[in-house]
This record gives sequence, C-alpha cells and structure tokens, in this order.
Amino acid sequence: MATDDDQLRQPEQIDRRRLFRNLGGMLLFFVLGLFLPAGTWMWTKDWLFILVIVVASILGTLYLRRVNPEVIAARINRHKGTKRWDWILLAIYRATVTG
Repeated sequence: MATDDDQLRQPEQIDRRRLFRNLGGMLLFFVLGLFLPAGTWMWTKDWLFILVIVVASILGTLYLRRVNPEVIAARINRHKGTKRWDWILLAIYRATVTG
C-alpha cells in the first residue's frame, strides 16, 4: 500500500546523456564485434541484426519511459552509496561478457 510520502516523492530524473552513451556503446560494441573480425563491412545480415537490436532497445526504452520511467532511472543513473563490491562485480561481469 502506498503511503503519503511515496505519493509526494518526485520521480528521479533520467540521465539522458548516459542513456544515449550506453546506446551508442552498445552499437559500437556490435559493429566492432561483428565486422572487425570479418574484415569487411559488406554483411547485410549483420547490419540487419544490429538494426533489430537497436530498434528493440529504443522501443523498449520508450515503452518503459511511458509506463514506468523509474525503472530507466534506476538502471541508467549512478547512485550514491553503491558498495565497492557492486562495482567490482560489475567490472567482472563486463569483462566476461566482452572478453
């Protein structure tokens, strides 16, 4: 049940610069990961795959922005009080996913 304090609380603003930087980083990751090892830019199916991933990410973000923008803010924004071990786990996760 929502309390009066929950209803009066302003929603957290979304760091749009960080949101677009994450989208651009994802795009760069896929472009380099697919085309650099291949040595050619002429793979139509890879470009289609990247287009589908980017469009799905944008549509998902727009949907969440309309339905529950706090989810985006919680995922994108940096938060004070984040434990050091959380940052270490995030670094390990990123290294294993990209490595």
